[in-house]
Amino acid sequence: MKTRHIKLTAALLALVLVVAPKAQAQVIVSLGLNFNSVSDVDFGSRDATFDNKTGWHAGLAYDFALGPLGVRAGVRYMDAGALYEDSFEGIPNIDDKVSINLLEFPVDLRFRFNAPIITPYVMAGPVVRIPVVSDDGFKDSLESLSVAGGVGAGLEVGLAGFQLFPEIRYTFGISRFLKEDFELGGRTFTASDDQRLNAFMISLGIGI
Repeated sequence: MKTRHIKLTAALLALVLVVAPKAQAQVIVSLGLNFNSVSDVDFGSRDATFDNKTGWHAGLAYDFALGPLGVRAGVRYMDAGALYEDSFEGIPNIDDKVSINLLEFPVDLRFRFNAPIITPYVMAGPVVRIPVVSDDGFKDSLESLSVAGGVGAGLEVGLAGFQLFPEIRYTFGISRFLKEDFELGGRTFTASDDQRLNAFMISLGIGI
């Protein structure tokens, strides 16, 4: 039995020694903007793009790549903006423009296409969301945790010893983030079955 364990340990060690030199791992810091639709992104006008944004996001991720495949796991703060502008007008202790902020935990599977200098890639994976709301009156109306999915594409750009990661991503809600029935100011609201939080996101990441 001991001989068998020794052989298995040796095999695992050999695998690590073979894989480790080829693996690439780095931390990525990113910052970007959120939009209701991709058509709101005007690449010809910076001012128009900023006017169309619904919010912003900032993230920190650990990216582990082995050949064309990679896994990226991280945390992201997302200011989704005022989703319910004037929806709760006149309700005591509730802001007319309720803003939703989220703490997101995305895990992406990334596929890189073989190309020199600039490497394109696609990615997809689940996102776990936890709401962060400053309005205590609205906080009880939200699910404590919701699940979303994300798909996107980007580029790895090598520049002066470090890497840039311009990306575009679409995140879509899988589970509801509003409770089915909730009360605000003595009134009862019912969320629609298709109540989901979706967003197009553009960002720039820097590998450190």
